[in-house]
Amino acid sequence: MAKNLDIDINYIQSNSKEKNILLLHGWGGSLESFQAVFDYFKKSYTVTAIDFCGFGKSPPPPYPFGVADYALMVYAFLQAKNIKKTHIIAHSFGGRVAIELAYMYPEIIDKLILTSSAGLKKRKNLKHYINILRYKLAKKFKKDLTKFGSADYKAAKGVMKDTFVKIVNCDQTHRLKHIKAPTLLIWGQNDTETPLYMAKKMNRLIKRSKLIIIRGTGHFAYRQKSLLFIKHCERFLGEKDD
Repeated sequence: MAKNLDIDINYIQSNSKEKNILLLHGWGGSLESFQAVFDYFKKSYTVTAIDFCGFGKSPPPPYPFGVADYALMVYAFLQAKNIKKTHIIAHSFGGRVAIELAYMYPEIIDKLILTSSAGLKKRKNLKHYINILRYKLAKKFKKDLTKFGSADYKAAKGVMKDTFVKIVNCDQTHRLKHIKAPTLLIWGQNDTETPLYMAKKMNRLIKRSKLIIIRGTGHFAYRQKSLLFIKHCERFLGEKDD
């Protein structure tokens, strides 16, 4: 859990309306990732978009953050801004944080929209085991290890490297059945980062969830077909709760 919440995170917020939407970007993104969504919904909602610690214009965390640390950071931010309840639209890594928020602080979540959300362990295929073997052999023979790891890991600097490791090793499967908020899952049909089987598993585990698959898109469906994505969100947020 977070040891120090005195972090001045960067954010933008639209003019005050009756209901709130919080936008949570993915790993390597920033509040600008959701610009089209922000611009559309600011007419009807108080829309807030943040830069997570270590992204955009926000400073890196004071120590390697895990998912719960980021969730607590967001919760503290909402409390500081006097936002008692909000819809959340979250992508990928932002979805991890949203899942944790929905588990830890269910009272603050109105409705939840997760698009290509991370949070589940990937199935291990042959390539995974070959990469592990290559890494172990390279380590044994004192070869250069910097070429190993994902592009996101290689791009991470300083404390964000250990933060990345903590984040990707967090399996939130057991959190999903505890989510009480109405939840919309929007996925790209051809997503390879968080494949479609993950969406279907989340749909099974989150009690009040439904899944929409957007054809011809990948991990960034919300940007590849932004108008369609926005319309799905608008319809869902406008529905009355069961």
